[in-house]
Amino acid sequence: MLLTRIKFSAMKCVIVFQVFLVAASGMSGAVFASESIRSVTFSTQNNVAHQQWKSKLQTGQILLTESPKPTNFLILATYPEFSPFFHVGIVEVEGNNIFVYEANGEINKLSVMAGLGGGAPSDAITGHVKRTPLDVFLSESRTISIFSPPSSADVQTLINFSDYHAKSKTPFDAYFNSIDSTRLYCSEFVSLALTRAGVKGSYLVNMRHNPSLQKILTWMKVPGRSIVAVYKLVSFKNWLGTVSLDYSDLELQVDRAIKLELYQRFSANQKVGNLVNFGGDDDFVKEIKQFKQIAFALFEKQKTGVSADEIVKKVRGAADNILGTMDSKYRVPYSRCSINLKNCSR
Repeated sequence: MLLTRIKFSAMKCVIVFQVFLVAASGMSGAVFASESIRSVTFSTQNNVAHQQWKSKLQTGQILLTESPKPTNFLILATYPEFSPFFHVGIVEVEGNNIFVYEANGEINKLSVMAGLGGGAPSDAITGHVKRTPLDVFLSESRTISIFSPPSSADVQTLINFSDYHAKSKTPFDAYFNSIDSTRLYCSEFVSLALTRAGVKGSYLVNMRHNPSLQKILTWMKVPGRSIVAVYKLVSFKNWLGTVSLDYSDLELQVDRAIKLELYQRFSANQKVGNLVNFGGDDDFVKEIKQFKQIAFALFEKQKTGVSADEIVKKVRGAADNILGTMDSKYRVPYSRCSINLKNCSR
């Protein structure tokens, strides 16, 4: 069940600090820019033009984001079941303008340069609930999936709650404390908004047990070992579409299958240093980068018509060749919906 052939890496506090600052903030670090959309995939209308997808957005819809960055994968690794989503926001359409309410954090570079004064990494994260223009949100998030809110949600109450916290600049919770609502992290903010809007749901999950990751969470002053999981905030039957700056629809499914394989292999006996390169480049270790390159290459000549099961099977074969064979008895069931959202309504 090991990420076999990957040697353990020593954790250097400064580098771990940099990695988890970005992970905790929920930000990709992308520069705000006007970029062309790589792919637009909708469930309700198959031929939505790239320039028309915004017309499908409505107030109250929920946006889930995903990213190939290793720092964001470490958030996914805490989930008790696999999901590729790590950040969330709520849509508000105001005339010709579209905004996203989100709770987000940013790195306080002055604190980093000062060495934190002996504090925890999370002490250097600042931010608050805010109302972000859609184009900025997409530029940061790279890939967003759009979901209708639950039918029981009072949309106006949902927006009123979100607007109140944005105007109040409710601080971002870099400590992931789900009990203290004076500070809010992204999924906690949306869960409270849904609850206030009349939606009944259970969003809090227990983190997977991994001693290496737990040590870092303790260092970050995370008080509990539960988290409001992003994937719990929506019904996947309510998926409307996905927009990506980086991936085609098939490439996005391959990326999810890669994350699934790494999630399967990141068991209790694994160390974070087996995944992330702590040499300063904020990337996966070289063996995993090689595995990812080979996995994507397997589908270079294919455009469509590949099933989720076939993608997972080929990606798993690439992982076995590069990272070592994983005993199938240690694998947990996965949902085809988590690879291709078109399967979610089946």
